[in-house]
Amino acid sequence: MLHHLARPWRAAAGGSSYFFCPEPGCEIVYFEAGGQVFGRSDLRTAVGVKAPAPEATLCYCFGVTYGAAEADPAIRAFVVNETRNKTCSCEVSNPSGTCCLKNFPRGPDAA
Repeated sequence: MLHHLARPWRAAAGGSSYFFCPEPGCEIVYFEAGGQVFGRSDLRTAVGVKAPAPEATLCYCFGVTYGAAEADPAIRAFVVNETRNKTCSCEVSNPSGTCCLKNFPRGPDAA
């Protein structure tokens, strides 16, 4: 989370646990039990799942946008392969801290 904040020193000290809000309509990106929240404007990284436009980032490890993934199904295969090879950095690169593959568009042949 700290890697995505514009001012990470404003996060609560002492190992507070922050949670990610994936809801597109919600301004809040990170929140913690004590009430501290960080919204879209507090981040230096745009959060693609909050505004999934064609130019929004889908895969932060490899710089893939939603539009590129939609236009070229080979991109998903590439990301799947790199994930298997453990060359991704989802935990740090992706604002959600999770793998992006669940957000990739599925083609007509996908199971």
